[in-house]
Amino acid sequence: MRIRIQHRSSIAARLFVGAATFGSIAALTGCSGMMMSTGNLPAAAGTSLHGTAKGGQQPLTGARIYLFAAGATGYASASPSLLNTAIPAVSTDLSGNGYVLTDATGSFTITGDWTCAHASDQVYVLATGGNPGLAPGTNNSAIVLMDALGTCSTLSSSTFIVVNELSTVAAVTALQQFMTDGTHVGSSATNPTGLANAFASATNMVDIAAVSARTTTPAGNGDVPQSKLHSLANILATCVNTSAGTSAECATLFTAATPSGGTAPDNSLAAALDIALNPSNNVATIYAISTPIPPFQPSLTAAPSNWTFGVTYSLGGTPLPGYFAIDAAGNVWITNLASEKAVSPAGTDSVIKIGPTGAVLSGATGFTAGGVHLPEGLAIDDTGNVWIANTSSSVIKLTNAGTLVSGFPFIGGNFPQGIALDIAGNAWVSNSQGVDIMEISPGGSLLNDVTSTGFTNGQGVAIDTSGNVWAVGQGSNSLLKLSGAGAVLSGTGSGFAGAGLDAPSGAAIDATGHVFVVNSTFAAKAPSISKFNNNGTAANASAYPTGTKGFENLLAIDGAGTVWSVVCGPRCIGSGTDYVVHLASDGTVLTPAGGIVHPSLSVPQAVAVDASGNLWVGNSAGQSNSTPGTVTEFIGIASPVKTPIQSALKSSLLGQRP
Repeated sequence: MRIRIQHRSSIAARLFVGAATFGSIAALTGCSGMMMSTGNLPAAAGTSLHGTAKGGQQPLTGARIYLFAAGATGYASASPSLLNTAIPAVSTDLSGNGYVLTDATGSFTITGDWTCAHASDQVYVLATGGNPGLAPGTNNSAIVLMDALGTCSTLSSSTFIVVNELSTVAAVTALQQFMTDGTHVGSSATNPTGLANAFASATNMVDIAAVSARTTTPAGNGDVPQSKLHSLANILATCVNTSAGTSAECATLFTAATPSGGTAPDNSLAAALDIALNPSNNVATIYAISTPIPPFQPSLTAAPSNWTFGVTYSLGGTPLPGYFAIDAAGNVWITNLASEKAVSPAGTDSVIKIGPTGAVLSGATGFTAGGVHLPEGLAIDDTGNVWIANTSSSVIKLTNAGTLVSGFPFIGGNFPQGIALDIAGNAWVSNSQGVDIMEISPGGSLLNDVTSTGFTNGQGVAIDTSGNVWAVGQGSNSLLKLSGAGAVLSGTGSGFAGAGLDAPSGAAIDATGHVFVVNSTFAAKAPSISKFNNNGTAANASAYPTGTKGFENLLAIDGAGTVWSVVCGPRCIGSGTDYVVHLASDGTVLTPAGGIVHPSLSVPQAVAVDASGNLWVGNSAGQSNSTPGTVTEFIGIASPVKTPIQSALKSSLLGQRP
């Protein structure tokens, strides 16, 4: 099995957010100045919207329907209310927010008298309270449901909205990193793309007018976990379809959803958010809440291992995904070693580009310009150009459209493997069959070729905010540190050692300059991650274990400074499972025993996190078979990062939210 190492494509951590009450909708300012801005975009006048609110399959009568835009003053900032309270059809609550009521069939209409501050603002609907088909006069105050509509400019008079438990699960799953409750959904002014793509992730799973989850994403190549989405919606419905938040059904849900040491939720949206943020908490208990004849079908027939939601994308042909990198728009780039798959005739090596919701954007065979052959590491610069390390001894630079940049390919190196870009745009490339690290200029010239006595088999490369270059030596069990000018800073030997290094392959750097290194081990023993201080001393005497056994190759750091990696079991060491593991910066394992498992994980190697907090995992499916590799996107489980990594480096935002 080839060893691939991805440098610092960061990934995710879920910060604990206590259960949020909707009780009194927070007082919010008007529309102006509060919306997500992506520049001087014009305001967008709203059109008439209509839809229905449901509890399960029952109409919600007398429910309040609110229309909000996501805030732009920070993560989970106040969401501006959009409805014009000056018109007779709109009522006003005690916080000054406008709403309309659903009628006897659960239907509602919002007139066109509303305006988004910018056409690119992200818009959503809340439904609160109402009668789910019970005795007249019933008003269940525990009902808070949500539908993530998306970009303001895409809404029209033909838009039909169904807000129910299913739309709530999809919205909360996708937006969990951007919200604390129904009226606090937002991002920083510097991450509008991450927020917009998160809204798109919700509708990638559940259409805004749907009464069931999708089975396939709109692009046609994504496998949506429909039954699992239905199951969690059914669980929320047990509370929604009762007469009050004090019902036994709501009490059971709220107790089961309460995070360890946290506050119990008091409405359906808060419960969904607690479950999303703590997906391994009380899983079996939560699953058992569903009724014998649940409203959303098909649903799971047994409890899942966790409440994360993974969408798995096919890439066309018989690909073997390798490294990942994510550009500023949220597109995911993947090196594809198709020629190594056991198929005849051999596949074509390429670089594959998929959009933020999984659509393949690089044609049937991927981008091949410049002679892509046995590609491994890749990196993206802040202008969108993509650098690829070909182990066939070349480095290629492509435009974001997949065409070759003048001056490339660079021919040289001995099985180039890892690659990282410094602030000046120079690429630092390790040679996996050599003893050196190359520095290549943006124009394709060799600037430096650095060696250090005893350093061998270079793998992952990472760069810190001081411009120092860190390279992993797999053969020498060491960590090399270079200055930005190429001077060796790790002594006269093979580099820094200790911290439990054992056939290290990947490296990533957090906001404080700590270097995390994943240990491949090459044996049926516990995989691990080592941590070094920025001066090269071991931050911990031994490596942090990430499981009982397995092969671990790549890692990434998310916007909360925590570490994500993947471990391969059955096809790599002959036993165990494939799983995702999540560590705090001090090495504490945050995932449950056995990690996060998913049926699509198959020889996972690459990991990356995007600006929406989605965790992307590459499934190579192995080389000695014809099973196509895939990519799995775990929706919303990570803390957002700035992409590409070079932009995060230039902004001093490694391991931090943008």
